[in-house]
Amino acid sequence: MRTRPFLNLLLLLSMILGCFSAGFAQSPSLPTDRGRVTVRSIVDPLGGPRLKVIRTDAVTPIRAGTAWIWSKQWEEEPVEYYAALRGRGLNAVRIVLFDTWEHEAGYGGSDWNDPAYRTAAIGRIERAVNYCSTNGLYAIINSHNKIPEYAVAYNDALWTHVAPYFRNRTHVLYEASNEAVSGTGIKADGLYGDSLTRLQELRTSHDLIRRLAPDTHVMVLTPAGVSGWGFVDGLARMTKRFEQLPGTAIDWTKTSVAYHLYHADENLFPKAENLRAFHAKYPGWPSENNFPKTLTNEQLGITDTWRGVSFGTDEFTNQTCERLGLGWSHWNINRFEQFNRNFPFLWKDAVDKGYAWKPDPVVNQLAVINVGGPTVSRFNYDINFFGGEIVTNNPTGPVDVAGVANAAPADVYRSERYGNFTYEVAGLTPAKKYRIRLHFCESWSGITAVGQRTFNVSANGRALLTNFDIFAAAGKKRNRAQVRNFVMNPDSKGRLLLKFDSVVQSAKVDGIEILPEN
Repeated sequence: MRTRPFLNLLLLLSMILGCFSAGFAQSPSLPTDRGRVTVRSIVDPLGGPRLKVIRTDAVTPIRAGTAWIWSKQWEEEPVEYYAALRGRGLNAVRIVLFDTWEHEAGYGGSDWNDPAYRTAAIGRIERAVNYCSTNGLYAIINSHNKIPEYAVAYNDALWTHVAPYFRNRTHVLYEASNEAVSGTGIKADGLYGDSLTRLQELRTSHDLIRRLAPDTHVMVLTPAGVSGWGFVDGLARMTKRFEQLPGTAIDWTKTSVAYHLYHADENLFPKAENLRAFHAKYPGWPSENNFPKTLTNEQLGITDTWRGVSFGTDEFTNQTCERLGLGWSHWNINRFEQFNRNFPFLWKDAVDKGYAWKPDPVVNQLAVINVGGPTVSRFNYDINFFGGEIVTNNPTGPVDVAGVANAAPADVYRSERYGNFTYEVAGLTPAKKYRIRLHFCESWSGITAVGQRTFNVSANGRALLTNFDIFAAAGKKRNRAQVRNFVMNPDSKGRLLLKFDSVVQSAKVDGIEILPEN
């Protein structure tokens, strides 16, 4: 797995500390850890009582992708996956600990009381937590139960080690379970089957996590829906019953209810009356949305039949969540293949129907970037972007860098981002001048003449390049590197926003450097 050089020592230290997690060793914080989330009260745009929601340190809703952490198959995601999520405007990752599902399904292989297993598992989680940090993302660590199972001893052991280890990482949240409750509504009152017993088990788990991580935001319950079985306040009934059970008093300033929008009585409540009724009483977050029934398994490249609900005319559940300001997490955009295949369906709907969101501000200062590619020498993996598409491994032949002062390694010119897109670098010193070096190489065989690709580049609104033509600048040759230099100050908040706008064909860039002048 590729990691950036400055993280290697930190990750090694994290693995060592994982051996002592039972003794409450703690994951070292990074300067890029975002501030803790808060519970806020916002206006209900449909005219009901104010809604209790979760907000980031930028006062934005949590919008999350999904990453699996487990001991099978691929085990974990590379750092580039987290950068890709950030690049599409997401600000969080739901880290699914899928070994819980495997254990409860009877496959075995995971044991949080075994030091060897614990060291490996903590190491995988910590890498994900660090990747989230350096990409400006929140990390929601979720013990992912097999519906509707809940192995008490296993989950208690997991949280006994995980909760104290990450308690000082301010960008980390805990989601204590996954669909471990069979229903809401009448069942939420504990009148059916084992509902009350299960609620007590989940309440005891909350108390354990809260004792070991007093300041971490904890998400509880996570039922499969907000279906009220005909009751508008079904999920609120469940939460009230949960709150009344014996245990440590629940602090709703740093506790919320996670829920999934698979069952919602949407025909009875087309304006999401049940969802709004819950948020009027308790803070919550939709920790798992899914695509609507109108998208087929073949389109999504999946085999399961689970789909999200549709409130009124909102085909995508995310539209309802965005309209109400709730935030969301989405299933079936897991891993690069699913993300690249399926996220465009979500984004197109958001753009077409007017609920597209803006990305949170960048919080790091990684400013030497191999655009579209992994870490190469001093050029870090692609980060800090929003929008555009990438091309890699082109050209396959030599790249001509003759006459280019301080050219990038040839591999930097083999990957690019194209289209209309931005790069934002933060954490710079407002009063200091910085040199911006933009690396270009026209490698597309479709460019054979001057004027076939032109584009504009600006920084914080100042024009840097106008109708720039890489092919013309390179003497009418492809695969010849070009570098353009500019010197300027960041804005008053220490940020530089580079904007690439197409004129003819698509804007593109291969590498970016933002370095202190002199």
